Amino acid sequence: MPKVILKNREKLIICALFLSKFDCLAYQKLGFSSFIEAFNVLGYALGGKPSSIKNYRDEFDPYFDNERKGWHKRQMREYCSNIYEKYKDMEFIDFYELICSFINPNFFLEKEIFNLANIENKSAKRLATGLAAEQFFMDSYRNFFVGF
Repeated sequence: MPKVILKNREKLIICALFLSKFDCLAYQKLGFSSFIEAFNVLGYALGGKPSSIKNYRDEFDPYFDNERKGWHKRQMREYCSNIYEKYKDMEFIDFYELICSFINPNFFLEKEIFNLANIENKSAKRLATGLAAEQFFMDSYRNFFVGF
């Protein structure tokens, strides 16, 4: 898959679309135990807010077969609709790898290396968690060190 260059907001929206379309399978494949964990880690790792991913997921929920109703009483926002139209038919593995590439810019290169060496790569969650921790610290450290 070619490298995709997107803005952070677009990445957040695409992550939400993945979580809405593939439901629990999506966050489990990424190594998370719940939607909340996925929202937190992906949100902070991509320089956004966890609540943004949740809200975007709610925007897509009425369009997929899951138990959530989402924002079914209003029309989808245009910028979300553009993402939806572009990615709605993407297959699970391709979608998963796209999300992984947001977290690890070298994902596809590493995938090829691991495939050549026949080694399983399980670093996606560790990378996402590390990025999330760094972003959380950058967003919050001033509150903890006031007066120092």
